[in-house]
Amino acid sequence: MTESNLKRIFKEKPDTKFKDIHGGASFTVEELNEMWLKPTMQQSPDPESDEMKEIEVFLGRYKKE
Repeated sequence: MTESNLKRIFKEKPDTKFKDIHGGASFTVEELNEMWLKPTMQQSPDPESDEMKEIEVFLGRYKKE
């Protein structure tokens, strides 16, 4: 079974960088947490919600540098 993108990214140290494979921008785990995970969790804590499924797919575009 493949590891989820949420676990793959957020298990890393806060200063670990991930690069957007589509846009080329790099962000630390801490930045991704502030931009995407925290706001999503505040809206929809259910891991099976549509919002969480969308963030899981979206985070698939980030690869560890």
